[in-house]
Amino acid sequence: MIQRIQSFYLLLAILISISLFFLPFSKIENSLQNSSITLKLDKTESIINTEITNDGSLILLALNLLLISALTYIIFLFKNRNSQIRLSMMTLIIDCVFLILIFYLTDHMSTDSSSDNIPKYLVGTYLVGIQAFLILMAQRAIRKDEQLIRSADRIR
Repeated sequence: MIQRIQSFYLLLAILISISLFFLPFSKIENSLQNSSITLKLDKTESIINTEITNDGSLILLALNLLLISALTYIIFLFKNRNSQIRLSMMTLIIDCVFLILIFYLTDHMSTDSSSDNIPKYLVGTYLVGIQAFLILMAQRAIRKDEQLIRSADRIR
């Protein structure tokens, strides 16, 4: 099951999802007020008056947990490639929604601050994009396996 390349891609995507628990997505700093706002998976940290809010970050947490469980389930569906293809497409859509939500929440944080600050996207945002690419590569490898099996069945 792990010896196939698509399982390796999916395993790497799971490891990226797990690493997102520890990495921030974006940061907005204001040098005039000596403050910063950081978007993380489970909370939004604000150093303006040392408060921690959980406004939209819980949606990110739920989507990440959904991605971890769906990717793990896809790995164990190795005998049913058609279901793997469908579920990998769904997880790719969920991952794209996850990335769009990161950009939306970062934009929402930058409009909440008092001045015109440009957000800095950190390593977590880039890892979500890499994760989407890995899911896409796994889906292509699953399709290639399915075509290989179908061609072998035609020869028999």
